[in-house]
Amino acid sequence: MRLLIVFLAAMVGSTLVPAFAQSSDPMDLQRCIWGCLANSKGNDDPAYHACVKQFCVEEEQSSVEQTGQQPKADRQTVMLVQRSLAARGFDPGPADGIWGRRTAAAVKAFQRSEGLTQSGIIDEALVSALRSAEQSDQSGSASSSPQNIATRLDVPILEHGGDGQMSNCGSSVVTGLKTNGDGFLAVRSGPGTGYRKIDELHNGDVVYAFDRKGDWVGVAYKVQSLECASTTTRPIQYEFMGWVHGKWLSDLAG
Repeated sequence: MRLLIVFLAAMVGSTLVPAFAQSSDPMDLQRCIWGCLANSKGNDDPAYHACVKQFCVEEEQSSVEQTGQQPKADRQTVMLVQRSLAARGFDPGPADGIWGRRTAAAVKAFQRSEGLTQSGIIDEALVSALRSAEQSDQSGSASSSPQNIATRLDVPILEHGGDGQMSNCGSSVVTGLKTNGDGFLAVRSGPGTGYRKIDELHNGDVVYAFDRKGDWVGVAYKVQSLECASTTTRPIQYEFMGWVHGKWLSDLAG
């Protein structure tokens, strides 16, 4: 069974769509967007854009129209935007979640490069454009051979066989990392701090958990489509995968 990334949004559920305007939870903007994806046919569906505008950013946009300035955005949302801009080659300054002139200038520069209205604020068009850019990056990296991918791990991550009808993996989100600490969750080549660090994850990043050894979870991430309904136990083969400490994972389906 082949599951597209919108499966993630479906698991979040439509009940989360209007949550952003009602809560200060740092994850609400992202959850709201996932909810809109779950109730549409994908990123290009007009219904998706209308949902994001109505439920996720309309309240902030109204404030922008009245004041001409970026409204107070939650720190986690600003941080996610800063990281995404930096990954695209735009300089928002440190990814500290603090909105300032440098971040606003980077937003405008990105908007200009995408042919968007140069509002200099976080709006639905900006979020959609950043997501499209990230998906394009993921598509470009999908050509790596499974043999080379597997050698990056010292301990293979196994998908444990089931009945072939239900998924053998679960979706989770990285949460609880403190910005005044390391600010990242280390991805390692095996289940323990003694193994090599091969990547970093941050609050809000979505992972798919396949395997567990004690407190450590074998995950795949930055996945546009995945297969996790095998009848046999097998090593997973993804461009982005590794072992992370389960303390920092929250089950999206729960």
